[in-house]
Amino acid sequence: MNIKQFWASFEREERRLVTLDPDKIATELHNSLTDVNPGLGVEVARATDSINVVITAFGNRNLFSAAREIATAAPKLAGWTVIALKAPAGFAFRITVDSDPLDAGTIPFEPLRPSDGSEGLGCRIFLSHSLRESGDADRLAKLILLTGLGEEMFATLTKVEVYKLEEAPHDPLYLKDFLKFYDWWHRHALQP
Repeated sequence: MNIKQFWASFEREERRLVTLDPDKIATELHNSLTDVNPGLGVEVARATDSINVVITAFGNRNLFSAAREIATAAPKLAGWTVIALKAPAGFAFRITVDSDPLDAGTIPFEPLRPSDGSEGLGCRIFLSHSLRESGDADRLAKLILLTGLGEEMFATLTKVEVYKLEEAPHDPLYLKDFLKFYDWWHRHALQP
């Protein structure tokens, strides 16, 4: 399937899709999208006056242009908005892991400079023992950062590490302040 066929299929199914909940819409679109590019995904949310579709590259910089090409080719249909790449959402959100709510903004983090002396920025986040032992701590950390930072900013991170909460600095920074820190970093730390 190519991009044109993907959107033609979407237009044929649009009346049915609009009646579904966002997760079902995302699943159906994702299943078709993997035939166009298996590295991309779809996220869907209902707003008051539209259904918002995000063609996501999951923070993979190598797939950004593919996501943009597909989103740009979307038909203009009333009640639908299609964009490429997740926008920064900030960290004022909660995520539930194994029925335990986690306030993303309260997660401690530590900025990391690359060991090779390059000008990148990495991030070490500190999670409780139960979250680290869930087996998906790295994936959870990346999901939280990807959601909070958006795909383009997330892709600039040189690395993401997950450490035990007990290993957090005495006076840590918290993810709720990461966007401010990131802005400061790019204005000051990268100056010659």
